[in-house]
Amino acid sequence: MAMTRGQFQRELFPGIRELIFRGFNEFPEQYSQIFNVQGSSSAMEEDTSIAGVGLFVRTPEQVEAAEDQFYPGYSKRYVHEDYTLSIGASHQVRRDDKSGFWRERAPDLGFSARQTKEILHADVFNSNTTGPDGVALFASNHPNIRGGTQSNILSPAGTLSVLSLRLCLTAFRKFYDDTGVRKRMLKPTRLVVPPDEEYNAKEILQSAGRPDTANRADNVIKGALTEFVYDYLTDTNNFYILADKSQHKLKSFNREAFDVREFFDDKTRMNWVQAAMAFSYGFSHWIGTYASLPA
Repeated sequence: MAMTRGQFQRELFPGIRELIFRGFNEFPEQYSQIFNVQGSSSAMEEDTSIAGVGLFVRTPEQVEAAEDQFYPGYSKRYVHEDYTLSIGASHQVRRDDKSGFWRERAPDLGFSARQTKEILHADVFNSNTTGPDGVALFASNHPNIRGGTQSNILSPAGTLSVLSLRLCLTAFRKFYDDTGVRKRMLKPTRLVVPPDEEYNAKEILQSAGRPDTANRADNVIKGALTEFVYDYLTDTNNFYILADKSQHKLKSFNREAFDVREFFDDKTRMNWVQAAMAFSYGFSHWIGTYASLPA
Protein backbone atom coordinates (compact mmCIF):
# COMPACT_ATOMS: atom_id res chain seq x y z
CA MET A 1 0.00 0.00 0.00
CA ALA A 2 1.42 3.40 -1.01
CA MET A 3 2.17 5.95 1.69
CA THR A 4 0.25 9.18 1.30
CA ARG A 5 1.84 12.62 1.49
CA GLY A 6 0.09 13.27 4.82
CA GLN A 7 1.45 10.06 6.29
CA PHE A 8 4.89 10.86 4.93
CA GLN A 9 4.84 14.28 6.60
CA ARG A 10 3.84 12.78 9.92
CA GLU A 11 6.88 10.54 9.67
CA LEU A 12 9.10 13.47 8.78
CA PHE A 13 7.76 15.72 11.51
CA PRO A 14 6.89 13.49 14.47
CA GLY A 15 5.10 15.66 17.02
CA ILE A 16 6.45 18.82 15.42
CA ARG A 17 3.28 20.86 16.03
CA GLU A 18 3.27 19.94 19.70
CA LEU A 19 6.91 20.98 20.03
CA ILE A 20 6.35 24.33 18.30
CA PHE A 21 3.26 25.12 20.34
CA ARG A 22 5.21 24.19 23.45
CA GLY A 23 7.65 26.96 22.58
CA PHE A 24 4.78 29.36 21.89
CA ASN A 25 3.23 28.67 25.29
CA GLU A 26 6.48 28.38 27.25
CA PHE A 27 5.90 31.64 29.12
CA PRO A 28 2.64 33.33 30.19
CA GLU A 29 1.32 36.02 27.88
CA GLN A 30 1.96 39.55 29.08
CA TYR A 31 0.32 41.71 26.44
CA SER A 32 -3.09 40.15 27.12
CA GLN A 33 -2.88 41.33 30.73
CA ILE A 34 -2.57 44.91 29.47
CA PHE A 35 -4.62 45.04 26.27
CA ASN A 36 -8.28 44.23 25.73
CA VAL A 37 -7.96 41.17 23.48
CA GLN A 38 -10.78 40.36 21.08
CA GLY A 39 -11.32 38.15 18.08
CA SER A 40 -12.12 39.47 14.62
CA SER A 41 -13.80 37.96 11.57
CA SER A 42 -13.23 40.97 9.29
CA ALA A 43 -10.31 42.42 7.37
CA MET A 44 -10.27 45.33 9.83
CA GLU A 45 -11.99 46.74 12.90
CA GLU A 46 -12.86 50.38 13.48
CA ASP A 47 -13.66 52.44 16.56
CA THR A 48 -15.10 55.97 16.60
CA SER A 49 -15.20 58.16 19.68
CA ILE A 50 -18.22 60.34 20.40
CA ALA A 51 -18.58 63.29 22.75
CA GLY A 52 -21.81 63.30 24.70
CA VAL A 53 -23.97 66.21 25.76
CA GLY A 54 -22.81 68.99 28.03
CA LEU A 55 -24.04 69.91 31.48
CA PHE A 56 -27.66 70.86 32.16
CA VAL A 57 -28.61 74.52 31.89
CA ARG A 58 -30.63 76.36 34.54
CA THR A 59 -33.92 77.17 32.84
CA PRO A 60 -36.28 79.89 34.11
CA GLU A 61 -40.06 79.47 33.93
CA GLN A 62 -41.53 79.58 30.41
CA VAL A 63 -38.11 79.44 28.78
CA GLU A 64 -37.42 76.71 26.24
CA ALA A 65 -35.04 73.96 27.25
CA ALA A 66 -31.53 74.31 25.89
CA GLU A 67 -30.64 71.99 23.02
CA ASP A 68 -27.54 69.89 22.65
CA GLN A 69 -26.27 67.04 20.48
CA PHE A 70 -23.67 64.31 20.22
CA TYR A 71 -20.44 65.13 18.43
CA PRO A 72 -18.46 62.54 16.42
CA GLY A 73 -14.80 62.43 17.29
CA TYR A 74 -11.73 60.52 16.22
CA SER A 75 -11.68 57.21 14.36
CA LYS A 76 -9.21 54.39 14.82
CA ARG A 77 -8.92 51.63 12.23
CA TYR A 78 -7.26 48.37 13.20
CA VAL A 79 -5.93 46.74 10.03
CA HIS A 80 -4.87 43.16 10.64
CA GLU A 81 -1.40 42.17 9.48
CA ASP A 82 -0.07 38.69 8.72
CA TYR A 83 3.14 37.49 10.36
CA THR A 84 4.85 34.33 9.08
CA LEU A 85 8.11 32.46 9.36
CA SER A 86 9.34 29.18 7.87
CA ILE A 87 12.20 26.88 8.73
CA GLY A 88 13.39 24.10 6.48
CA ALA A 89 15.76 21.17 6.46
CA SER A 90 17.16 19.35 3.47
CA HIS A 91 16.58 15.67 2.92
CA GLN A 92 20.22 15.07 3.74
CA VAL A 93 20.02 16.95 7.05
CA ARG A 94 16.99 14.95 8.04
CA ARG A 95 18.58 11.70 6.92
CA ASP A 96 21.90 12.22 8.68
CA ASP A 97 20.72 14.02 11.83
CA LYS A 98 21.90 11.89 14.73
CA SER A 99 21.70 14.49 17.49
CA GLY A 100 17.99 15.28 17.37
CA PHE A 101 18.77 18.87 16.35
CA TRP A 102 15.51 19.26 14.41
CA ARG A 103 13.35 18.29 17.35
CA GLU A 104 15.39 20.36 19.77
CA ARG A 105 15.14 23.52 17.67
CA ALA A 106 11.49 23.17 16.62
CA PRO A 107 10.11 24.95 19.75
CA ASP A 108 12.18 27.99 18.80
CA LEU A 109 9.73 28.80 16.01
CA GLY A 110 6.89 29.02 18.51
CA PHE A 111 8.99 31.03 20.95
CA SER A 112 9.85 33.51 18.21
CA ALA A 113 6.17 33.95 17.38
CA ARG A 114 5.36 34.75 21.00
CA GLN A 115 8.27 37.19 21.27
CA THR A 116 7.18 38.95 18.07
CA LYS A 117 3.68 39.52 19.41
CA GLU A 118 4.90 40.73 22.79
CA ILE A 119 7.49 43.15 21.38
CA LEU A 120 5.05 44.70 18.92
CA HIS A 121 2.38 45.27 21.56
CA ALA A 122 4.89 46.72 24.04
CA ASP A 123 6.07 49.16 21.38
CA VAL A 124 2.83 51.08 21.93
CA PHE A 125 4.41 52.08 25.25
CA ASN A 126 8.07 52.04 24.26
CA SER A 127 7.62 54.30 21.23
CA ASN A 128 4.71 56.26 22.72
CA THR A 129 2.86 55.85 19.43
CA THR A 130 0.52 58.43 17.96
CA GLY A 131 -3.22 57.98 18.48
CA PRO A 132 -6.38 58.91 16.62
CA ASP A 133 -6.35 62.43 18.12
CA GLY A 134 -3.04 63.17 16.39
CA VAL A 135 -0.79 63.18 19.47
CA ALA A 136 1.15 60.51 21.33
CA LEU A 137 -0.58 58.08 23.68
CA PHE A 138 1.05 59.89 26.64
CA ALA A 139 0.94 63.63 26.05
CA SER A 140 0.08 66.94 27.68
CA ASN A 141 -2.17 68.18 24.87
CA HIS A 142 -4.88 65.64 24.09
CA PRO A 143 -7.66 67.61 22.35
CA ASN A 144 -11.20 67.11 23.62
CA ILE A 145 -13.77 66.68 20.87
CA ARG A 146 -15.79 69.61 22.20
CA GLY A 147 -12.83 71.85 22.95
CA GLY A 148 -9.98 72.19 25.38
CA THR A 149 -7.13 69.79 26.08
CA GLN A 150 -6.10 67.32 28.76
CA SER A 151 -2.86 65.75 29.90
CA ASN A 152 -2.11 62.16 30.86
CA ILE A 153 1.56 62.67 31.59
CA LEU A 154 3.26 63.76 34.81
CA SER A 155 4.96 67.15 34.57
CA PRO A 156 7.62 67.57 35.65
CA ALA A 157 8.31 63.89 35.13
CA GLY A 158 9.75 61.93 38.01
CA THR A 159 11.11 58.47 38.61
CA LEU A 160 8.95 56.05 40.59
CA SER A 161 8.61 57.14 44.21
CA VAL A 162 5.92 57.58 46.84
CA LEU A 163 5.58 61.25 45.90
CA SER A 164 5.47 60.79 42.11
CA LEU A 165 2.98 57.95 42.41
CA ARG A 166 0.73 60.05 44.65
CA LEU A 167 0.82 62.86 42.09
CA CYS A 168 -0.14 60.43 39.33
CA LEU A 169 -3.03 59.01 41.34
CA THR A 170 -4.31 62.50 42.10
CA ALA A 171 -4.13 63.50 38.42
CA PHE A 172 -5.94 60.30 37.48
CA ARG A 173 -8.99 61.49 39.43
CA LYS A 174 -9.18 64.74 37.46
CA PHE A 175 -9.92 63.38 33.99
CA TYR A 176 -12.87 64.73 32.01
CA ASP A 177 -14.60 63.04 29.10
CA ASP A 178 -14.50 64.53 25.59
CA THR A 179 -17.05 67.19 26.50
CA GLY A 180 -14.37 68.79 28.64
CA VAL A 181 -16.88 69.44 31.44
CA ARG A 182 -18.00 66.03 32.71
CA LYS A 183 -15.78 64.14 35.15
CA ARG A 184 -14.70 60.60 34.30
CA MET A 185 -14.97 58.40 37.38
CA LEU A 186 -12.01 56.20 36.50
CA LYS A 187 -10.51 53.65 38.87
CA PRO A 188 -6.74 53.16 38.52
CA THR A 189 -5.94 49.51 39.12
CA ARG A 190 -2.48 48.71 37.77
CA LEU A 191 1.03 50.12 38.08
CA VAL A 192 3.05 48.98 35.06
CA VAL A 193 6.82 49.05 35.48
CA PRO A 194 9.94 47.71 33.73
CA PRO A 195 11.92 44.91 35.43
CA ASP A 196 14.34 47.51 36.80
CA GLU A 197 11.58 48.97 39.00
CA GLU A 198 9.98 45.71 40.15
CA TYR A 199 11.18 45.79 43.75
CA ASN A 200 10.77 49.53 44.11
CA ALA A 201 7.14 49.12 43.02
CA LYS A 202 6.58 46.25 45.44
CA GLU A 203 8.08 48.22 48.30
CA ILE A 204 5.93 51.26 47.60
CA LEU A 205 2.68 49.33 47.20
CA GLN A 206 3.17 46.60 49.81
CA SER A 207 4.99 48.23 52.73
CA ALA A 208 2.93 48.97 55.82
CA GLY A 209 5.03 52.05 56.55
CA ARG A 210 6.21 54.69 54.13
CA PRO A 211 9.40 53.38 52.52
CA ASP A 212 10.71 56.87 51.73
CA THR A 213 11.13 58.15 55.28
CA ALA A 214 12.64 57.03 58.59
CA ASN A 215 9.77 58.68 60.43
CA ARG A 216 6.87 56.55 61.60
CA ALA A 217 4.16 57.09 59.01
CA ASP A 218 1.55 54.84 57.50
CA ASN A 219 1.87 54.01 53.84
CA VAL A 220 -1.56 55.29 52.77
CA ILE A 221 -1.18 54.03 49.18
CA LYS A 222 -0.47 50.48 50.26
CA GLY A 223 -2.54 48.22 48.02
CA ALA A 224 -3.87 51.16 45.99
CA LEU A 225 -2.67 49.48 42.81
CA THR A 226 -1.43 46.09 41.67
CA GLU A 227 2.10 46.16 40.32
CA PHE A 228 2.68 44.55 36.93
CA VAL A 229 6.22 44.00 35.69
CA TYR A 230 6.15 44.32 31.90
CA ASP A 231 9.30 42.55 30.75
CA TYR A 232 9.16 44.10 27.29
CA LEU A 233 9.44 47.73 28.40
CA THR A 234 12.76 49.12 27.20
CA ASP A 235 13.11 52.30 29.27
CA THR A 236 14.34 51.61 32.78
CA ASN A 237 12.66 54.65 34.39
CA ASN A 238 9.24 55.10 32.78
CA PHE A 239 6.20 53.87 34.65
CA TYR A 240 2.52 53.78 33.82
CA ILE A 241 -0.87 53.66 35.53
CA LEU A 242 -3.83 51.99 33.88
CA ALA A 243 -7.50 51.93 34.73
CA ASP A 244 -9.46 48.70 34.77
CA LYS A 245 -9.61 47.14 31.29
CA SER A 246 -13.26 48.12 30.98
CA GLN A 247 -12.21 51.77 31.32
CA HIS A 248 -9.32 52.02 28.86
CA LYS A 249 -9.06 51.58 25.09
CA LEU A 250 -5.84 49.60 24.59
CA LYS A 251 -6.93 46.90 22.15
CA SER A 252 -5.67 43.82 20.38
CA PHE A 253 -7.56 41.87 17.71
CA ASN A 254 -6.75 38.29 16.75
CA ARG A 255 -7.70 37.68 13.12
CA GLU A 256 -5.94 34.35 12.74
CA ALA A 257 -4.60 32.37 15.66
CA PHE A 258 -1.02 31.12 15.64
CA ASP A 259 -0.90 27.92 13.61
CA VAL A 260 1.60 25.60 12.00
CA ARG A 261 1.63 23.60 8.78
CA GLU A 262 4.21 21.21 7.35
CA PHE A 263 5.00 20.48 3.72
CA PHE A 264 7.58 18.76 1.51
CA ASP A 265 9.11 20.26 -1.66
CA ASP A 266 9.50 17.45 -4.18
CA LYS A 267 11.96 19.26 -6.43
CA THR A 268 14.44 20.19 -3.73
CA ARG A 269 13.54 17.43 -1.27
CA MET A 270 13.29 20.11 1.43
CA ASN A 271 11.18 19.58 4.51
CA TRP A 272 9.44 22.79 5.60
CA VAL A 273 7.53 23.96 8.64
CA GLN A 274 5.69 27.27 8.35
CA ALA A 275 4.00 29.16 11.17
CA ALA A 276 1.61 32.08 10.74
CA MET A 277 -0.65 34.43 12.69
CA ALA A 278 -2.62 37.59 11.93
CA PHE A 279 -3.54 40.35 14.35
CA SER A 280 -3.72 44.10 14.95
CA TYR A 281 -3.14 46.21 18.03
CA GLY A 282 -3.08 49.77 19.30
CA PHE A 283 -5.42 52.13 21.13
CA SER A 284 -8.63 53.93 20.24
CA HIS A 285 -8.36 56.62 22.93
CA TRP A 286 -5.88 57.70 25.57
CA ILE A 287 -8.41 57.79 28.43
CA GLY A 288 -7.67 55.49 31.36
CA THR A 289 -3.90 55.74 30.97
CA TYR A 290 -1.27 57.89 32.70
CA ALA A 291 2.53 57.92 32.63
CA SER A 292 5.66 59.45 33.99
CA LEU A 293 8.39 59.58 31.36
CA PRO A 294 11.56 60.96 32.97
CA ALA A 295 14.37 61.91 30.61
